[in-house]
Amino acid sequence: HHLMAEARRLSHKTDLTIRSLAAFIGQLVAVRAAIQPALLHLRHLDNCKTAAVTAAQGWDGSVTLTPQAREELQWWGTQAPSVNGTP
Repeated sequence: HHLMAEARRLSHKTDLTIRSLAAFIGQLVAVRAAIQPALLHLRHLDNCKTAAVTAAQGWDGSVTLTPQAREELQWWGTQAPSVNGTP
């Protein structure tokens, strides 16, 4: 349950780096076949990452998570296991 723990950790951070968020999103994309609703819970996280990369003009910087992105992290930290492997 590494992803669950990481989602909970990231949801409480205030100094999140673009690279760490991008790496976590990459892990979530990798498990999307096993967790069918995964893509429904990535949009706000990905939008925050994209906005931060654009603002920083690169990957070296910090990202501010919107309330919706934090909700997605909370979903990954609590609900994802309950839908693992379900269509």
